[in-house]
Amino acid sequence: MSGLILFPEMPQLEMVLKLVMATLFGGVVGYERELSDKPAGLRTHILVCLGSTLFTLTSLYGFGQGSDPA
Repeated sequence: MSGLILFPEMPQLEMVLKLVMATLFGGVVGYERELSDKPAGLRTHILVCLGSTLFTLTSLYGFGQGSDPA
């Protein structure tokens, strides 16, 4: 078994898939805003989506069973 298991309740492949999807969706929104010459473009939306996804995954699976995710 190689690698560190951070969240044993959730398969790592599923977690990576959620992070990739957040990056793609944030990129689509950011790219659309860059085409319209609006502030907060591609990089900003990618970082915001990744940050919110990481925060949500950590609050849901990072503190074990029986904890309050709020």
